[in-house]
Amino acid sequence: EGKPISINSIGIRDENEIIIKKEQVFRIVGIGDSVMFGQGVEVQNSYGEILEKKLSSLLGGKKIEFINLAVPGYNTTMEVETFIKKGTIYKPDLVIIGFVSNDLDMPYFIGKKEDAIFSKKSFLSFYLTKRMETLFTTIGYNPNKAFWRNKKSDLGLVNLQHALWMNKSLDFIPEEYKFMVGLKAYTREITNLKKKCDQIGVPLIIVYDDEMVKNEGYTKNSFVKKLAGKLNIPFVDVFKESEEFLNKNKLKLVDLHLSKGDRHPNKKGHLIRGNKLASYIFSNFFPTP
Repeated sequence: EGKPISINSIGIRDENEIIIKKEQVFRIVGIGDSVMFGQGVEVQNSYGEILEKKLSSLLGGKKIEFINLAVPGYNTTMEVETFIKKGTIYKPDLVIIGFVSNDLDMPYFIGKKEDAIFSKKSFLSFYLTKRMETLFTTIGYNPNKAFWRNKKSDLGLVNLQHALWMNKSLDFIPEEYKFMVGLKAYTREITNLKKKCDQIGVPLIIVYDDEMVKNEGYTKNSFVKKLAGKLNIPFVDVFKESEEFLNKNKLKLVDLHLSKGDRHPNKKGHLIRGNKLASYIFSNFFPTP
């Protein structure tokens, strides 16, 4: 069941349209993709809104504002550019950037349409592979966890959106998009974001909230965590809270998803993320006297 989405005149998913920050307000700007955006849940159930209310409660009613600049389908390059162009005008006290498994990849909505006549790919192979992928995912095995290791020769069997990000040559990426894909692009953008936050005197947090990465061993998760440590950026693992919740309540991972076919977090998943972030920010940015 879908949920209504409304975008305000400023261009973000928020009922409020206030840009000027009032005194005594602690303002958080979030940049990310569909997870932070709250795809599939009502805006009041997205984790940014939950964070806003929970942190306010922990601080005795202090006014907290979460400005959600997340856009479904964006990768890290686009998220950072959004903050530089739009985020700084909100004069944030804290910046949060979400990290999910496709952040080093091509954005979902910019792929080029294949030429069915001259394409070197096998459309039959692609179709059958995607069907098998769906089947394996349903029964508990997801071959996507291995796709990042594939080589250029495997492109006829996988979806470009699952980005083969370890291929440093990026030969398979359209020329105009190469600058925003892969290890170097992610490192550059996170470094630039950290520099920008340092320039305006605002702390930065990377939030890891995607169980897909957890299943890949040494891949994107460990790479981003190491980069965060090198740049002295806190790396907050909110999915760990989800695992503890599942174990405590004897639930399965799908119980935190919108559906079996859509792994975006549902209302429970957002609640866990929002509460974890509120507790982390309360403990690390509002120390008890």
